[in-house]
Amino acid sequence: MNNTGIEAAKQAAATLGGRVALPAMGKRADFWDVDNELGSEAVRLRIEKAQPPVTGDTGAKAEKNEPDTSPVDESGPKAPGEFESDEAFIQRLAALPPLYYDREREDAAKALRVRTATLDKLVYAARKEEKTESAIVFDPVEPWPEAVSPATLLTEVSDTVKRFIVCHKETADAVALWAAMTWFMDVVQVAPLAVITAPEKRCGKSQLLFLLGRLVARPLTASNISPAALFRSIDAWKPTLLVDEADAFMRENEELRGLLNCGHTRDSAYILRVVGEDFAPQSNPEQSEKIQQIRIRQRMAGFSLAAAGPEKSPGGSIP
Repeated sequence: MNNTGIEAAKQAAATLGGRVALPAMGKRADFWDVDNELGSEAVRLRIEKAQPPVTGDTGAKAEKNEPDTSPVDESGPKAPGEFESDEAFIQRLAALPPLYYDREREDAAKALRVRTATLDKLVYAARKEEKTESAIVFDPVEPWPEAVSPATLLTEVSDTVKRFIVCHKETADAVALWAAMTWFMDVVQVAPLAVITAPEKRCGKSQLLFLLGRLVARPLTASNISPAALFRSIDAWKPTLLVDEADAFMRENEELRGLLNCGHTRDSAYILRVVGEDFAPQSNPEQSEKIQQIRIRQRMAGFSLAAAGPEKSPGGSIP
């Protein structure tokens, strides 16, 4: 039985004067298999080796539904192209599977006239940047096309809070002001935490947290987070951290509580960690807005904004 896909590709290439690229994996496969098993660089190499449709052994193998097993250079780029920048060359090296990069790192370092240790750091940084960028994507926010009255906007936000949350007007106003503050973190000197409390369970704390997630800048919601994840999240994205059910995991975690405590002023919002393969010390600005659904200890209450509301009576409704 003929491979209809290969036959169709050959006919299209012959008609249009094009070329045919085959997976060349030594087994029945398509380019999804190449990308999944060997990486995007292997796909690029096969496309670059595309040839006009010809008869012969390769065509016979295709007609017998057998893949083209002719060798493909999997090693990747050994030197930058004629019009390729060093940065683009390093990005191509970073896209290689680890096995192929290890084979070519020495030749690539010689081509760039750098030590292999230096090249390893550059490739590691490029891979880390790519993973960070693809890990979490924040929805883009388009500026309003016309001038906005701050007082009118904050009033509308406060009214929106009152629509969905049973609370006093002062609480709704405080929530609106706090949400607005997260958009000005570059100039804020003192950033209080927003501590959501309520007299009993099921009084709307999680609902208010959900609502804030639609109002603040770069919201990042978590029901649990480790100190390492907190450090790296702030380093990568500078988010507004929305922590739900914090009392379930923070009560015995002194390190995490200390990290959350320290970031309310710009001068104190720095923590030291060792990062990278060489464990270099790094001072990380930690001033990122945090919301905690927890009855906070007294030492934290001094710089917290408490968002509390009355309990809705049985059968009552949101005013």
